[in-house]
Amino acid sequence: MILTRTRNDRLPPPSLDIDEASSCVVAAQTPEGPYYGDEPIVRSDLREGKAGMDLRLHLRVVDAATCRPLPNVAVDLWGCDAEGYYSGYADANPNDIPFLTVLRGKVPPRTPGRAMRGRQVSGTGGRVEFLTLYPGWYKPRTVHLHLRLTLDARTMVVTHLYFPQAVTDEIHATAPYRQRDPSPYNNDNDGMINRYGGGAGFPAIKRMPDHYQAALAIAVDRHA
Repeated sequence: MILTRTRNDRLPPPSLDIDEASSCVVAAQTPEGPYYGDEPIVRSDLREGKAGMDLRLHLRVVDAATCRPLPNVAVDLWGCDAEGYYSGYADANPNDIPFLTVLRGKVPPRTPGRAMRGRQVSGTGGRVEFLTLYPGWYKPRTVHLHLRLTLDARTMVVTHLYFPQAVTDEIHATAPYRQRDPSPYNNDNDGMINRYGGGAGFPAIKRMPDHYQAALAIAVDRHA
């Protein structure tokens, strides 16, 4: 696969300050899941022409012990599209629990396309930005995005990012999300949240005229 690079300065101008989402709460480790994919694609814009609500995600990685920014952290982001499909696994029906995939563990991508996947490396301020789509839902999970933060050869944090239920309900009532029935899964009955906690947490989120912006500080325990 050819690595595609997109500069962060091509993203929409920010209107939500990351300082509004400052935190030193340690991000909880969660399972990576079967859909991580293959080699990372270094880029900011993950949409690849897919339909859905644009989501500009602004993250800052900090040291949980000092709350200081962590530079040179590789941040991988991936999630399902508006219809609940993961790129590379378009043959996995989002209305079915992926028992076979889960039982087999990590499996290589099987279908073309790599939308909703990308990597950025944090700068001196510990910041990375992505332009992606607000995710849809699939059985049996609440709406979420996956994150993998690689600090060095020994330290890697795998976690989830969740969204306020009211925001999900609002976005999923619009096209193309409303083509599917409303999800029966939410933040209260999600098995992953109930078992592992809130992952990296819930970002501060703001509605813009034609997209949503979200900001979150992710605290990493380098000595865990």
